[in-house]
Amino acid sequence: VRPGGRLVVVDWTSAGTGVEGPPLEERFDARTAAGALDEAGFTMRRVESRRETFLVSATR
Repeated sequence: VRPGGRLVVVDWTSAGTGVEGPPLEERFDARTAAGALDEAGFTMRRVESRRETFLVSATR
């Protein structure tokens, strides 16, 4: 992502029920995703957890 660019991640959360989507053991949560992006030099703009999914929006 170029400087000033935005990255948005929407994925299944490990806090979900596991009824739909991938197995729980293959999932991670918004905090883990945000931490990895932070370590890669991104600035978090929005971190939102939902019942089965999460959203992380970040800029570089």
